[in-house]
Amino acid sequence: MTIASNAKLRLSNTQLEEDAAPLNWLDYYGLSESPFQSTARLSMYYPMSRLQSMMDACLEVNPCQPLCMVMGMIGSGKSTLMRQFLSQIDRRAMVCSVKGGVTYSVNELLEAMTEDFCLPISSGRTIQSRLNQYLASMEMGRKYYLVIDDAHDLPLDTLAALMHFCVAKSQDSELNVCLFGEQSLKSRIDSLMNKRGSASDIKVCSIDPMTLDETESYLKHRCMKAGLEKNLPLSV
Repeated sequence: MTIASNAKLRLSNTQLEEDAAPLNWLDYYGLSESPFQSTARLSMYYPMSRLQSMMDACLEVNPCQPLCMVMGMIGSGKSTLMRQFLSQIDRRAMVCSVKGGVTYSVNELLEAMTEDFCLPISSGRTIQSRLNQYLASMEMGRKYYLVIDDAHDLPLDTLAALMHFCVAKSQDSELNVCLFGEQSLKSRIDSLMNKRGSASDIKVCSIDPMTLDETESYLKHRCMKAGLEKNLPLSV
């Protein structure tokens, strides 16, 4: 057998192997990407009226109620909702958005606020004095949003600093602290507020489980965003 014949035979075998290979599920359904990814995607956001109501509550700056909590179970869409919320904030407002964690310290929070709120570096010797200096440095008439994802994971001293920030702020200061986290966040906040002897006047929004109809619409929305043009290959 000639070299050319061997080459044709190898090419033919390769083609047969490719033809016999299982079809990728994305290609089978005509999808350009997976409709269900582990990371939050703003492009996949599914608008529901009750979610918009939550964002409206967070967007409203109330001097008497500077703290807003959005809570939900793992996978309920908190991070995606937070990204949608950030996209709706007035461009003239100052925004500091951070991701919480079990090691996220008070100093890290203050550094983020210094940079994102364009505040002068505080020279206070204690955390409370530094927080008070930041509050005094905020420009009157300008809105400030401090937004924290996974706030339930924050260390206790970082949460305590946030509570001081909310309680000590001036009534004239247009500051909103928006915390996105799991249900355990509220009990931790309530405990800290009770220790301070402060009233727990907090806006609380809960992402409840979807109804059956909402689930079906949600699945269709995600699949269509990923490129599905056929009937929904899922049942609810």
